[in-house]
Amino acid sequence: MNKREFISFREEGEINEGAGNNRWMVSYADFMTLLFVLFLALYAKLPKHEAPAIPSTSAIPDPHASLIPGIRPHKPVPAPVVASQAEDKQQALLRELARTFNDLTQDGEITLVTRDQGILLDIKDSALFASGTAQPAPQAEAIVAKIAALLADNDNR
Repeated sequence: MNKREFISFREEGEINEGAGNNRWMVSYADFMTLLFVLFLALYAKLPKHEAPAIPSTSAIPDPHASLIPGIRPHKPVPAPVVASQAEDKQQALLRELARTFNDLTQDGEITLVTRDQGILLDIKDSALFASGTAQPAPQAEAIVAKIAALLADNDNR
């Protein structure tokens, strides 16, 4: 049998460099991670020099204090008469809205609610628009005109 010879372009003195010979090399990302951990550990070992905190209450002046010592600011006196007049106006407007929109409030199309801020007039969309359209219903203009007339007489105070 003839023995075939293997043709090699390497010289006989060359060392076979396999993957195992370069195991000591670390990839760039691993090296950067190692450096990050090293500097983080060094930063954690730094001695702490904490300055005493300034009390925040002494830094902010009292808004109710007077600028001139010895003089006290006067407190405003509440005016219950003005509040009761405003409540009377609000109740009168609520009665007028309920009387004007009596049929719509009974049908549930309009809801009137009294709140601390004033009167809430909630109008359902079915009172102003037909189902599935963006065009105002025929009665919508009349409803808005009545509301505008009632609110025009009120000074909203």
